[in-house]
Amino acid sequence: MEADLLANENKKRARRFRETAVALLNAAKAYQQAAEKLDENDEQASNLAYKKAQIMLEEIVDELPKPLPKHVAVRPEEKPKYEWGWVKYMVPAGIALVILYFLVVGGTTGDLSQGWNVQGDIRNAVRYPK
Repeated sequence: MEADLLANENKKRARRFRETAVALLNAAKAYQQAAEKLDENDEQASNLAYKKAQIMLEEIVDELPKPLPKHVAVRPEEKPKYEWGWVKYMVPAGIALVILYFLVVGGTTGDLSQGWNVQGDIRNAVRYPK
């Protein structure tokens, strides 16, 4: 059944192509008549033939191929850039916090309360040098 649908669609397309070809031939003949009338210095008849050709082409304008612009330069495709946003600020802050945490846990922060006693250290700190 699907083959019948495709065949029907192909017939419609073939008919549309034939109609386009006939319209193009008629428009070409009208343009030829307009040129001949201009050669005979009959400008009014030439304008009528030209308008007739334009009307024929307007009926099939959707079927005609569209020309590409001549000055279009093809650009290389740009890959989208990843936006870091707030991550670019949080990563260094996180690294700094991890380093500070390990310094505190390791005891290298200069915390004097861990190895300091009141009696001996105060006496040594205020003693007169020898």
